[in-house]
Amino acid sequence: MAPFRAIFLIAAASTVTSITVVKAQSTDLSPIAGFWALDKADCGTPTNGYDERLKIEANGKNGSAESSCSASSIKSAGSRLTFRNRCLSEGERFASTVTLDMASPDRITWKDGKQPAVTYVRCSGSKNEGPRGTATASFEAGSFNLSSHGYSATIISLTGPDTPNATMTGRVTRADAEEECQRNSSNGDGLKPKALERCVSATISKERSKEYVAKANCSSRTIIPHFGGTFTVVAVSDIGTARILDRLKQDIGSATASGAPTIQEQFEKLCPVAFKRLRKL
Repeated sequence: MAPFRAIFLIAAASTVTSITVVKAQSTDLSPIAGFWALDKADCGTPTNGYDERLKIEANGKNGSAESSCSASSIKSAGSRLTFRNRCLSEGERFASTVTLDMASPDRITWKDGKQPAVTYVRCSGSKNEGPRGTATASFEAGSFNLSSHGYSATIISLTGPDTPNATMTGRVTRADAEEECQRNSSNGDGLKPKALERCVSATISKERSKEYVAKANCSSRTIIPHFGGTFTVVAVSDIGTARILDRLKQDIGSATASGAPTIQEQFEKLCPVAFKRLRKL
């Protein structure tokens, strides 16, 4: 089993339209103590002795049954969090920079170093509200990937979700640039301040006047991602991977080179209800 190399720093507010922004100690995870899983079906206590759930403790420790991790240097920018996670798994010690995007109070997407993004759900009964007096902010739409390994674009407009005319527009912000520079640094260990500033400045200079637009007809489950082409999402597997067809009705597969992970993420943002229905089929 591959070790979990991330923790998830969100605190659910009392409604699904808002999140609690936690400004706590860099190792205080009490607002999100509980269990997370790849799918709701994996949330129950395992009967085969093989526990794949992620457990988060109030004292900052986190991990799976086979790994033990600790978070530090937590930074937030809108609905995105970045932090360092130091882990021990099967006698091996490692550290990585984790980036987390909050799609909703109970659904998150995270990237561990240079690894592809993975989506997790909060297990029922493990939800923790923010401490009394914690400020509640309106939920932000977040960002969407422009490629599996490159930077993301922060959503500046999302209109008509789950309609035949869903449209999403994004721009590459400084936070997007900084996350990509850190994640794609040597060994994913991050850059020193001057090197980070050079990397961020180069990205912002390149992307300053650009906007990225993705559109979908959620009724027919078709999408035009930001890079063009027309694709149809026809099914979603039990583990949450979409089956996507191109204009010739050919399955594009799930490899990152096909663009499938990027197409899926953009479709989930544009058509969240349609995606959820496909997963239940």
